[in-house]
Amino acid sequence: MSAFKDMIQQSLKNAMLTKDYAKLETLRAISGGLVNAEKDSKGKPVDSVAVVAALAKQRQQSIEAYTNAGKLEHAAKEQAELDILNTYLPKKLSVEEIDAIVKDMVETEFVGITLQQQGKIINAFKDRYPAQDTPVVIAAIRKYVQ
Repeated sequence: MSAFKDMIQQSLKNAMLTKDYAKLETLRAISGGLVNAEKDSKGKPVDSVAVVAALAKQRQQSIEAYTNAGKLEHAAKEQAELDILNTYLPKKLSVEEIDAIVKDMVETEFVGITLQQQGKIINAFKDRYPAQDTPVVIAAIRKYVQ
């Protein structure tokens, strides 16, 4: 967590020096989100990916709302922030990649597991590949688990 926070602080300094105000505003939002998450966690480790993913989801919802309201200038600003946030999130895996990973996990690590125990596979997958779409993972599990 601290390495990620240090990276955000360094990026903040660079954005200030280069006067990149869009990036500066977004990085401040990330930094504030991390501080709030640390306060709320009461000493437990904070999932920085979850914090950034939540901010990205907020931006996505704002883009939709502004677009529906016809405020395209605001939607463009939110899109710019979303693009910056996405640089701090892990790469999204394709459906085919998730399918192959789950198949491998079922065949090697979770041999003989039942659908009632699919939570074990989901948790193991999410630990290794954060910020992936859970419904896609569940669909892949159901394909390979009997």
